[in-house]
Amino acid sequence: MRSTRVSSTTSPAPRASPVARTTRSSTCAARSSCRRASARWQRPTTTSPRSATSRGSRSSLAEPGPEPSPDNPLRGSCLCGGVQFEITAPFLWASHCHCSRCRKHSGAFGGTQGRVPREGFRLIQGEELISVYRPGEGRVKAFCSVCGSSLFGNEWPEGDQIGIRLGALDGDPGIRPQFHTFVASHAPWEELPEDGLPRYEEGAA
Repeated sequence: MRSTRVSSTTSPAPRASPVARTTRSSTCAARSSCRRASARWQRPTTTSPRSATSRGSRSSLAEPGPEPSPDNPLRGSCLCGGVQFEITAPFLWASHCHCSRCRKHSGAFGGTQGRVPREGFRLIQGEELISVYRPGEGRVKAFCSVCGSSLFGNEWPEGDQIGIRLGALDGDPGIRPQFHTFVASHAPWEELPEDGLPRYEEGAA
C-alpha cells in the first residue's frame, strides 16, 4: 500500500493584517481606558449634611421673584394638568411641615406650603377632579383624583385663607419658607437641614 508522505515543511502562519492589528490595539486601548476609569471611580461615601455645604442654607437660595398680583398672576396646576388655578395676591407666609399626616400625604418628608387670602385665589378648571380627605384632626388634604397631586390644604374650600402646596406652582411664588413646624414628628430617615430657619416642635405659635 502506498503511504502518503506528509511534508515536513509547514507553511508559515499567515501574518495578521494591519486592520486586524489595529482592531486589537483599539480594543485593548478601550479596555485599558475602561479599567483606568473604573480604578478612578469610587463609591460615594455617606456624608453628613452638616459636614458638607448645605444646599438648603439661606445664603444659597435664590432671591424671591416678584410677588403675585392681578397684573402678575402666578399659575399652578396638578401633574396631569386637569386642575389649574392662579394666584393674584402675595403669599401671607410659607413653611415646611414635618408632621406625619403631611408625610403620608406627600410620600416625602412632609409638605412645603404657603397661605394666600381667599380673594387672591382663583380656580380656573378642574373643580370636579378635586378630592378632599378630612382627617379626624389636622388640616384638610385636597388632591387631584386623577394624578394624585397634593394641591390645597387648611380649610379648603372654606376659610378666609387657602393653603397651597408650593410644589404645585408653575413659577416662583415670590416668597421662601420662613420656618419649620412639627419637627418633633419628623421621619427617622430625615435629617433636618441646617438652614437657619426657626423650628417648632409642633405648630407655629
